[in-house]
Amino acid sequence: MSDVEDLARIEYVLDNYDDIEKGTADKVYTKYMNSDNTPAAKVIYSKRVNGNYYVVEAVPDSKAKTLRVISAYKEKAGNPTLFDSSYIPELLLLKEDQGGRKVLNNHPDEVEYI
Repeated sequence: MSDVEDLARIEYVLDNYDDIEKGTADKVYTKYMNSDNTPAAKVIYSKRVNGNYYVVEAVPDSKAKTLRVISAYKEKAGNPTLFDSSYIPELLLLKEDQGGRKVLNNHPDEVEYI
């Protein structure tokens, strides 16, 4: 993430994540230790906002009682896109210069990103 607006989303992702997964302890992060002096494992938070996925990788620092952000980036949702056959009539109404994203935007609550 490179601009101020993206950087401001880091705290938002940490507070409102859609998904969280625990990574494994990595030698790169051995300066951050658990309370039992073992290396802290990376935690990956992700949040979808307007078709973009914001991902924040962090490591808990037990000694300082804080979460250290080690990486943050954004991924844009893309192809391939699969449509249920019930959307065929709406897809057929699209003009030549329009893509399926228009149909996706018409049904945001029915879209599943994988």
